[in-house]
Amino acid sequence: MAVIVESRPELVGKRFLCAAAGGEEPRVDGRWRAGVIRTVSHRDSRSPELSVYVEFDDLEWEKREWVKVYEDFAAFLVEYQLIWAKRKDPSQSQGSKLKHIQWPALTFKPLVGKSVYSSIIAVEFLVDKQLDFLSEDSAFQPYQDDIDSLNPVLRDNPQLQEEVKIWVKEQKVQEIFMQDVQE
Repeated sequence: MAVIVESRPELVGKRFLCAAAGGEEPRVDGRWRAGVIRTVSHRDSRSPELSVYVEFDDLEWEKREWVKVYEDFAAFLVEYQLIWAKRKDPSQSQGSKLKHIQWPALTFKPLVGKSVYSSIIAVEFLVDKQLDFLSEDSAFQPYQDDIDSLNPVLRDNPQLQEEVKIWVKEQKVQEIFMQDVQE
């Protein structure tokens, strides 16, 4: 039986994508920032008072900051699950015939910007963190650890294989931590 790695409900430790508030919601090709949520002010992610302590990818870790999710951003999307999505082969040399392959990517669900991002899915491909947006009917499937860990794409790319293993392990460890907190 295939085991899909379930999404964790809590925000701490998850990756995020955000676009600053400035009137309208950002276009798919707009300026996005990404990073990791380190702690939260409320456990309820729907609280209008929700602030998160974030570490942005484009800043030194010492420059972490508190941000107000529902005030500071036109869009704030949070890591949801690991999938296989189609992309241009990153190992392909320049000038060769365009080849697409299935590659592990994180999907993101919107906390802010739900009206725009309900019909498209933000994905961040592992290793190079390439950001893409897929329509809901795009061909992708959830990562299934017991089956997909043997995939040739992972076998032939040790760095990718390691990132997938780390992500799966982090989900399991965080689940254990949260069980202790809830008891």
